[in-house]
Amino acid sequence: MSDYKTPSSQIKASQEYRKRISTDEEKRAHRNYMNGRRNARSFIKKAKVEDLQEMKQLIAERENELQTEKTSTD
Repeated sequence: MSDYKTPSSQIKASQEYRKRISTDEEKRAHRNYMNGRRNARSFIKKAKVEDLQEMKQLIAERENELQTEKTSTD
């Protein structure tokens, strides 16, 4: 990784990179997916029992939706 002479040059490089990435819709969608996944994992690690129970229910519902979609397309 390159070393930048100043923090401002690092910030500028990061901003330019974000501009390039955000122009590609597929990359943006993947980045949003990865951010959501990271947030979900962090939430699970810090969650209370009630929160985890709700998450289990939501996951089960989503799995059922995906199974229904899969069987309807087969």
